[in-house]
Amino acid sequence: MTAKEYLTQAFMLDRRIRIELEKVRAMRASLDYKSPALQGFGSGSPEGRDMQIARVLDHEAGARRLIGELVSRKLEIGLTLDRVSDLRLREILVRRYLSFQKWEQIAVDMTIDLRWLYRLHKKGLAEVERILTIESH
Repeated sequence: MTAKEYLTQAFMLDRRIRIELEKVRAMRASLDYKSPALQGFGSGSPEGRDMQIARVLDHEAGARRLIGELVSRKLEIGLTLDRVSDLRLREILVRRYLSFQKWEQIAVDMTIDLRWLYRLHKKGLAEVERILTIESH
């Protein structure tokens, strides 16, 4: 696994969590929806509603599991980034891979030209690659 793949794990988990939570939100909204055409006729069988509720609860449990995994992964990545000796490189990597900031925002916040930021990022990745190689031996 490359340094970039390693660092991107948290972002990918965060994306999966957002998707799962959006599913939960949509499913909850559908549970609350009552068709005007069916007013007075009920909104389906109680068994069907129970199945929908069970699906919502399953998705919520999945989201909670992913959130726990994200917290653990971010802690692990944070400990790795703490070993980056250059504080400026470390800040760039933390902002990008733990705070999920966009490149432009990092450049503005750190008052760095965007092209220079990309070069510093590349140096930071090389440092993380070195750290990961040492850990694997």
